[in-house]
Amino acid sequence: MTNNKHQWKLRISAWFDGECSDIDSAEVRSHLLKDNDDRLELKQWRDLRADLHLLQPDVASDECVARMKTRFQDGLSHEVYSYSRAVQWLNIAAALLLALSIGGWLLVNSKAPGVQVYAQESNQLDQAIHDFLSRPASSD
Repeated sequence: MTNNKHQWKLRISAWFDGECSDIDSAEVRSHLLKDNDDRLELKQWRDLRADLHLLQPDVASDECVARMKTRFQDGLSHEVYSYSRAVQWLNIAAALLLALSIGGWLLVNSKAPGVQVYAQESNQLDQAIHDFLSRPASSD
């Protein structure tokens, strides 16, 4: 008996969803006229469908979709910009850390025992800087 009841529930569900042929629909309607329990359950399904339909929003107008698109794009561009700025600052911090690390390593490792380092005379250094700054700009 329970298997028969289960079969009717499946058929009623298919009928409720509009998935039955005309012959099956007629049989289900005939069954519903006789079976009060299945008829009450069908009423609960209809009430549930009506409640869910109330929760379903209406189709958005073209103006509403355009406003949502603009707001989404504005918000997205702000997030991309702020993310981009954060990445730029992280790149600067990483470059500084790398430069300080390499500088420290060079400082520690450049003082080999017995090696002396001499600076050039200031007038030679001034002349080299002056020559460098007075060169014409490249066309690249």
